[in-house]
Amino acid sequence: MDRSERATSRRRRVLGGGVAFLLLSLAVGPAAAACTASHEPGTAGTATSMPSMATDTGAAVLPAPAAAQLPAGVVRVDAAKMWGARPDFVRAERTTESAYRYAIEHPEVVAWMPCYCGCDAMDHRSNLDCYLKPNGTRFEEHASYCDICVQITLKAKDLVAQGKTLREVRATVDATWGGGAAPRTQTALPPA
Repeated sequence: MDRSERATSRRRRVLGGGVAFLLLSLAVGPAAAACTASHEPGTAGTATSMPSMATDTGAAVLPAPAAAQLPAGVVRVDAAKMWGARPDFVRAERTTESAYRYAIEHPEVVAWMPCYCGCDAMDHRSNLDCYLKPNGTRFEEHASYCDICVQITLKAKDLVAQGKTLREVRATVDATWGGGAAPRTQTALPPA
């Protein structure tokens, strides 16, 4: 499938998901309304407007920052086993699949990143909760339809691959998405 076909397919899914999103917005509240096709603060578009980032879904696992540790209450999952049993919604798009994979393989990165899509109204604690239920044993469907969640994760992945510390990654995430109207998750700062 070429880029234009993917974009057309994506638009159809976004339009088809509009009704479901409206119902979710009514059920969860206005804070969830930030979770739309808008990718960067002040812009609207499709996944094709996303910054260039690695999107492979191969087995290569990128290293995490040397001092990375899990926040209190976050459990590490058997990523290989969980990935093998991933549900269909994880496979929605290549970038979405890449973000899910990175999140389950690197909770020591993603759990320190806040999410700015408004999912704090869903009791999410960090960007990791957009991918995994809080107990860490099941996939969360939220990121499969929220480009903001996916962008935050892939930005973190890209910055870690560049050798940035968790604090530097967090500062970039906050500066990039922190100016929007949606509240962020109440996520602790990573250790220095």
